[in-house]
Amino acid sequence: MLLGAAALGAGPAAAHEATRPDTVPVRFAVAGPPAGEAAPETLGRLILRPVDASGTPSAANVRITSLETASPIELSELYSRPNGWHAQAEARLLTVRAGRYRVEAFRGIDTELAEAVVEISAGSEPVELVLPLVHLQQQTRWLEGNTHLHLGDVSLERAKDYLQVVGATDGLDFVWVSHLTRTGADHRYASNLLDVRTTHALDTEQTRFGWGQEHRHNFPPNLNGYGHALLLEIPETIEPVSLGRVLAAAATDGVPLRGVMARARTLGGTVLWAHNDVGFEDIPSWLGGFVDVQNVWDGGSPLGLEGSVYRYLDIGLDVPLSSGTDWWVRSLSRVRVDGNGSATRASFLAALRAGRSTVTTGPLLDLRVDGAGPGQSVALAAAGTVRVQAEALSRVRFEALELLRDGRVIARREPEAVAGHWEAHIDERVAVAGSAWMAVRVPLGALPTEFGGPLLAHSSAVEIEVAGARRFDPVVARGLVLEMDWNRREILRRGVFADEEETATVVGLYDEAIESLEARLPLLERLRSILTRWLRTMRSWVSGLL
Repeated sequence: MLLGAAALGAGPAAAHEATRPDTVPVRFAVAGPPAGEAAPETLGRLILRPVDASGTPSAANVRITSLETASPIELSELYSRPNGWHAQAEARLLTVRAGRYRVEAFRGIDTELAEAVVEISAGSEPVELVLPLVHLQQQTRWLEGNTHLHLGDVSLERAKDYLQVVGATDGLDFVWVSHLTRTGADHRYASNLLDVRTTHALDTEQTRFGWGQEHRHNFPPNLNGYGHALLLEIPETIEPVSLGRVLAAAATDGVPLRGVMARARTLGGTVLWAHNDVGFEDIPSWLGGFVDVQNVWDGGSPLGLEGSVYRYLDIGLDVPLSSGTDWWVRSLSRVRVDGNGSATRASFLAALRAGRSTVTTGPLLDLRVDGAGPGQSVALAAAGTVRVQAEALSRVRFEALELLRDGRVIARREPEAVAGHWEAHIDERVAVAGSAWMAVRVPLGALPTEFGGPLLAHSSAVEIEVAGARRFDPVVARGLVLEMDWNRREILRRGVFADEEETATVVGLYDEAIESLEARLPLLERLRSILTRWLRTMRSWVSGLL
């Protein structure tokens, strides 16, 4: 049978609009006593000192829970985080009501949870509590970054302080803040007050800060449009920052993303596609070589990679993975890059573009296939076997460590408790019948992170080339052709264009990508693709007559 019903009837599922700043409020605490009324004789004091393995003072996320009420207390001296946590950059004298408390602390994702019970008396000398932070992993080659971040309605000075404090408590080596525009709202975006110079000037001993912009288009009223792209380490904003009627109040939708993405490349920038597979222009952009990296789970969205990244890998594309938090740092989403000891913005992005990365909201992943890590390849003269070594370490219990070959799980290990954390390991020989890709992941499980978001992780892929060829699945390629055809039709239906030239500028990207990918298909798959697209056209024509 040449055709499936799904090929004629339904396009890809509608994707979510990026999180808006007003939907993720961040409370900024100010110095002073705890919230609520408290007589001076009921107050006590606590000096909280998180330290690293060497005893050196460390920034940390801290939570103090009353054993009487079983509820975390608000610490007005510190920045609040989700689930009762607070960001503490250095040892602090905290004012609390007298009582017994459970005190917890962690830094980033690579320490165990430190905790202790303490009793605070009113009017007495401050109680000093030292909380040692034990590292899960002693390797130093990994560098961690957030490649997607904006800040909302606060002052510039408050925004700078927040970035430095949270960068330290979350153990982030790199943070990229991006400029973006939305007509009628962007005057409230504190991150838009930063530029390259002022962002780089925020560098601390812990965290280096980078700058860029988010280039984007939506259809009215806020529907999936051409997509969102992050342009990192460009020297200045590239106009137009936003496109279309929703975000830029433009008269038409006649400008695609491609021109600005190409300009960013010529200026030395790195281009990341944002929000998983949100947007119609993602497939032609990847096929045309205009994207360097795929950002996933922006803002904590736990969407799977089957609908985007796996399919791109199945047709031989290199798809490095990255991640960020979008609005504020309210989750632990990040990218970990194998930096080989080099810690500059340029070297981090170079390693990221090369695919030497894993994305995670908690578990620490590592993968080696015949010694090759993510972003590297293994060459085999003929079908054979490879040795796969992988591990996952996590402060929070995770679902399992899974080994993928071409998107299918071929090995799975459940974690075991080790001291104050969880581990899972894979070490086995795996048969390879033909060209393939391999990756490891921690799938979405029942347990959340400390901040309440989804716990999951995924590595970039290791390519296995047999007889000099990369994997190319013609069925997947045909599916991508038909999706681009569907997207092209949706653009013509939803978009407003001033003239035929604007229409041709946008639609031509899809025609070009469809033609190039369809030409690579074997004859039968090509015929299926052409016939499906023709039947869609005929159905639209008939519908227009009725």
